[in-house]
Amino acid sequence: MKLQDLHPDVRCLPQTTAIRVVAYGKERLEKHDIYDFTTSAKKNGSRSPIPPPIEPSEMEVDTLLGKGSFGAAYALDDHFAIKVLQPDLLMRPHIFANCAADLVIEGMILQTLQHPHIVKCYSMGDLKAFANGRHDSCVLVLDRLQCTLKDRLREWQHDSQQVHPSSDSDSSIELATPCSRRTLCSVTPRRREHAISERINILCELADAVQYLHTNRIIHRDLKPENLGLSDEGRLKIFDFGVCRILPQEASNRPEKTYRFTRNIGTRRYMAPEVARGDEYNAKSDVYSFGLICYEVLSLETPHEDIPAKVLTQLVAHEGLRPSLPQTWPRPVKSLLQRCWNERMSSRPTMRRLCSQIRSTMDLMVGPSDRKQASISGTRMSSLQDETDRTERTCCL
Repeated sequence: MKLQDLHPDVRCLPQTTAIRVVAYGKERLEKHDIYDFTTSAKKNGSRSPIPPPIEPSEMEVDTLLGKGSFGAAYALDDHFAIKVLQPDLLMRPHIFANCAADLVIEGMILQTLQHPHIVKCYSMGDLKAFANGRHDSCVLVLDRLQCTLKDRLREWQHDSQQVHPSSDSDSSIELATPCSRRTLCSVTPRRREHAISERINILCELADAVQYLHTNRIIHRDLKPENLGLSDEGRLKIFDFGVCRILPQEASNRPEKTYRFTRNIGTRRYMAPEVARGDEYNAKSDVYSFGLICYEVLSLETPHEDIPAKVLTQLVAHEGLRPSLPQTWPRPVKSLLQRCWNERMSSRPTMRRLCSQIRSTMDLMVGPSDRKQASISGTRMSSLQDETDRTERTCCL
């Protein structure tokens, strides 16, 4: 089915309104310094060659891959997907104007970035296309991912519940979780170590990608398992840059400086307390989110799952609530997570420091029988880090 046949009954915006949407979008792009950012990237040779945009009316879409409050993703084929705005946004033109600009900003940023663990944008429309008043007149053509990290977490949770306790207590390890409502299961060391190694690899890939973003002055602002995908090869990729923000140029030399950005941006469960409160913040708000994702991947427990949303902000942002870490976890692992979600941003590590520590720290979760696999994975990550460092030397800073 063609993309523009999916919602045949949706009315377009009146032409005068659509023109105002485009005008507002241009102002928003200038306000976010996106033109300076991409121009700088182009001068430094870090921007990929951009193929000509694909006309949305010519697109044959397949499966609906997922949708959020403002956008939806559809499969084009086995390798590519498109991101398009939701049609109901047209009923709220002021919201639609913001989302239209943010979609274009997302595409421009993604076409600037080059990293194996960040989704690629292969083609995108132009902001002016929205002058026709349609919600689907500008789309992004992206990597198609196999599943989200949230999907994979459900698989791991299911697998952990299917493992039966071993009759030999000396050859099993209790996989402790902080949630008393779940029956703890015993797994053989080999099975447990293989599962933990897979999760550690994903966390290392995530740390490397977020470090790359911060080096390029980008805060994602909505890091969560639903915005992390896995390719067919099992490689993690960050996607959904709809609310990301470009830091000022000075942030390269003043990483601790904070800025007045929009409050309550992102997802409440993974949102840093300073963002929820409306304080000034910087890239270390992503570090907080990264710490919660690490906790979730290692424990297979959703942070603050049993706390109602209406009181979560009060407890986290004003009363210092954080997840309870199992006593069975190695002390350095618990220390790393606690530093990530420290109340004071200045006490949180930078992503560069985390990248230098995460492999050796997280490997403490792995038993001796799986050290060889961990060593192989560590070598692969070292090679990836070398590749990233070479890229950073030609980035847009």
